[in-house]
This record gives sequence, structure tokens and C-alpha cells, in this order.
Amino acid sequence: MSCTSSSKSSTESGSGGAIIAARHGERLDYILRDSGSNWIPTTSRPWDPPLTEYGQKTQTVELGKRIARQLKEKGLPKVSAVYSSPLLRCCQTSMGAIIGLQQEGGVKEDEKLQIRMEHGLIESSCEKWYTSWGLPSSDSTWGYRPPIEPIEEETVHPMAKVAVQKLLLSPTEMQEKLTTGEEEGKHDDIVDTTYASIHTLNPYGWNNFETRKLQLARMEKMSALLAAKHPNETILLVAHGSPVTHLYEVITGKSWREHGVSAYASFSIYGHCYKEEEEKKIVDDEAVAEMMGGEEKQLSWTEVEINNSAHKLDESSTEFKSGR
Repeated sequence: MSCTSSSKSSTESGSGGAIIAARHGERLDYILRDSGSNWIPTTSRPWDPPLTEYGQKTQTVELGKRIARQLKEKGLPKVSAVYSSPLLRCCQTSMGAIIGLQQEGGVKEDEKLQIRMEHGLIESSCEKWYTSWGLPSSDSTWGYRPPIEPIEEETVHPMAKVAVQKLLLSPTEMQEKLTTGEEEGKHDDIVDTTYASIHTLNPYGWNNFETRKLQLARMEKMSALLAAKHPNETILLVAHGSPVTHLYEVITGKSWREHGVSAYASFSIYGHCYKEEEEKKIVDDEAVAEMMGGEEKQLSWTEVEINNSAHKLDESSTEFKSGR
């Protein structure tokens, strides 16, 4: 789907916006697991692993720099807003990306970027996610299965049985989390503590999982809502492997396999605009219509850059197999 008939995207010609969708950086729990350790029993929040030191201090900053260079090369506007999954690894990635964007000139001089914690970008609340952390022998492996099945309800982590919203840190708590230790005093207002998520999560939990169909619908709604909210801007979304590839599917209509597994700190860029004269996808969601002033409009997308990665994934690697 193209916003223009010319070779230039709508954002390059100044008639639309762009959404950048990035996956978070390197996870600490995966690195420990692959070295023979298990991070899960060491924490009170097994569903919310942090990045490694490399992921947080190097990889995510480079992500911001790579995005800034790509925007300049494509003639796209600089980033004006950053939305993140409310899980720690994505907020850490967002902070690093903001630093990289600033260092590489990917932000307007008078623009102050903050992290907007958006529930609509959270990891898929499916059974594979819950079993990765919610069983006695879970080791962070996506879709983990215990040695003895069926799974007995009483062995499931108590926090897997509550509504997924209760697993999340508040913006104020995340701000404190991101600015402790070496980061104390450096980024005291990196999180927008006034931002209210535009998506309300369903109360998913153990035996009430989010289906693939619902995941796709969530990302379709998020893409339309945010495109309507930022019609002529470039914004960055930081999420997980599933949301990133689901976004590709709903925007392009193609299989996620054409996108490929998302490596750590990989990203895609999609241009968007509203036009009348071409056959377009109708945006008829009530929330989207309200965001656009109550008008029904037609939303078109252009693939600008797909699955830009700093390194090629080995298909036998844990990172390739997980993509989370």
C-alpha cells in the first residue's frame, strides 16, 4: 500500500508521518540461561527481566544512532515522540535509544523526548509467555514446557493468576527504576509520568490467554491510533518480537516470515497518510475516529525500511529461536 504514486514516500514529500517499530535490546535472563544459570528464581519479578549491561549501555544507544542515520538518509522527519511497552527491558531500550538519537542529531534541538509507557505495546499475554516464567522450573524459554505434564494449577506462580495489568510498574516506579545506581541524577524526567496509555489491556492471566487474533487486533488498533495522533510526525515504538512482527503483518498484509525474526535492537519504518482517491483500508474503529476528530478516513501505509538489524541472526541461535 503506497501513500503516493511517486517513488517518494508520503513522509519524504511532507504529506504524512512515519512509525518506527523497534525490538528491545539484549536480555539478561537469556544470557544467564545460555551460560547454565537461571535468572527466574533470583527475582521477585520473573516476568520483567532487565537488559544486560551491554544491551543497556551500548546496543540501545547504537539503536538510536542507527535510527537517526536512517531517517536522515530517507529524508524523514526527526523523532518527536517515543512510546514503549511498559516492561522494563523496553523502557531501558527506549532510554538508550533517546540518548543515541540525541547524540546523532535525530531529535529537534527544542524537542525533549520522554518515554510514554503504552500498554498496547506490551508482550503477547499468551500461554507461551506465561510458561516462560510462571512455572516452578521455568527458565525464561519462550513456550517452556515442564518435565511432567499436565501442568498442575497449584504450581503456577501466583502472579500469573492475576490480571496482567497488576504486573506492571507505574510510570513513577519506572522512572525510579531507570534512574538508580550509575544513572541516578542523569535522566530524572526520562519517563512521562503524566502520560495515560491509550490502550486498555484486557485482564489476561493464567487460563485466560491473549490469542494470536487478539494480538493482531491490538497492534492494528495501536498503529491506527498512533498514526492518527501523529499524522505528520515520526514516532518510535519500542516493543517485543511478537508485537513488532504483528505490526508488520497488519500494516502490510504479509506473513511475518517475510519480515523475519526480529534481532535485538532491530527496527522497521512505515510511512503513513490519509488519502481519498485510492483504494485504502478504512479506519472505522471508534477510538481512532475520535482521535481524528470524529471523521472516518482512509489510512495507507508504505514500507520504508524493514527489519534493519546490526547483525545477521544465526538460525540455530537462541536469539533467532526466541525473537522475544
